[in-house]
Amino acid sequence: MGYRSLYIALGSLALVVGLIGIFVPLLPTTPLLILAAFLYSKGSPRMHQWMLDNPFFGPPLRDWKERCAIALRYKILATFMIVGSGVLLFVKGFPYWVLAIVAVGFSWLLCFLWRLRS
Repeated sequence: MGYRSLYIALGSLALVVGLIGIFVPLLPTTPLLILAAFLYSKGSPRMHQWMLDNPFFGPPLRDWKERCAIALRYKILATFMIVGSGVLLFVKGFPYWVLAIVAVGFSWLLCFLWRLRS
């Protein structure tokens, strides 16, 4: 299997897992879609263009590609989902050491997210 096929296979895997992440808390959707677009750009220009033209995830990908930016509405949505995931873990009774690690990770992620351009 050549590099092109490997990029396409990994891009497809990132796309599928990213789409699953829409419905599964703690599974990052946007980074996986950005990764899929990157991998498709190396392996299949047609699939890369399909992702950029897609009405659902094309606009955020184009924002990222052109300006390294995330739209304010996506930042707000991501913030609610991250905080909601943290609350869910707390309610489910995870040990405090796990909650502390997750809180540090979520805090870092939120700082990174809100430092990006909108």
